[in-house]
Amino acid sequence: MKNKNIFFLIEHQTKIDYTMPLRILEYEMAIIKSAIDYKRYGQKDYKIPRVIPIVLYTGKRKWNAQTYINEIQEQFEDFEDLAFSKYNLIDINNIAEEKLLEDNNYLSKIMLLEKYSGNELSLYLNKIVQKIKSNEEYYNKEGKEVLIILIEQILSIKIGEEKAKEIVKILKGGDKGMLNCIESAYRENRVLFNNGVKAGIKTGMKTGLEKGLLTAKIEIVKELLKIKMPISQISQVTHFTEEKIKEIENGNIS
Repeated sequence: MKNKNIFFLIEHQTKIDYTMPLRILEYEMAIIKSAIDYKRYGQKDYKIPRVIPIVLYTGKRKWNAQTYINEIQEQFEDFEDLAFSKYNLIDINNIAEEKLLEDNNYLSKIMLLEKYSGNELSLYLNKIVQKIKSNEEYYNKEGKEVLIILIEQILSIKIGEEKAKEIVKILKGGDKGMLNCIESAYRENRVLFNNGVKAGIKTGMKTGLEKGLLTAKIEIVKELLKIKMPISQISQVTHFTEEKIKEIENGNIS
């Protein structure tokens, strides 16, 4: 459409194709990606291109294929009214900290740790470990592995590697009395960590630190993929885009 970022997609069919909703979706995405203004893409007021698909059918039999992608997807009764491509937003700022702490699943605990830093991180890490140890029968093995990876690969930078190992030992069934080490561990290592970052920046090590953190996160993604964690959840945990996670899965990023 002249002077507008709107495209008409016309697909000519002589035979009925029951995969048409998915085919049209793939064509739409290809057109959209090719027409995006990437200099403006990501700005709040930028509108991505729109595609209006039309199937021109000239076959002899009456067309009886579905016309909407939802109609050929697996159904889930709790989400029957959910519009296709409308994502489900979980804004952690709208969830009370105590709710995340009390929920008997690891994802809520990981979300809580992602939200905080500094002394608050230390406080909630302590609470989380105590909560898990007091209700272990409600938590699954796979979720615990994800939390352990998060502590070992990312949080260990903030609380110290040795203390992180102690916390992991608690989660794996170690001495509950060791819980008291967590908060003091963070206090002890916070100053060292901050000073190390400052010194690194002064001596040109900032890039090296960033690369080290990136490498650690990539290794976390690989471990989460091994335990078959959904890519959408891995994206929430690591803040990598789903596209980047797929590249890691395919071995394009190491």
